[in-house]
Amino acid sequence: MSSFSKWDRDAYRKRVGADEAARRRGAIMAEQWGYQLAEEASSNYWPTSVDTC
Repeated sequence: MSSFSKWDRDAYRKRVGADEAARRRGAIMAEQWGYQLAEEASSNYWPTSVDTC
């Protein structure tokens, strides 16, 4: 990590607070993980028949 990135991260934590920064990071990670899972699931899905409802 560059020193600028560390400085920027530290300034962000001071601005929003360590707990809020951790909460936001967790929310972003969960959203990205959800998108990744959705992409993997959709690429593995190939319907073998037409669903009728």
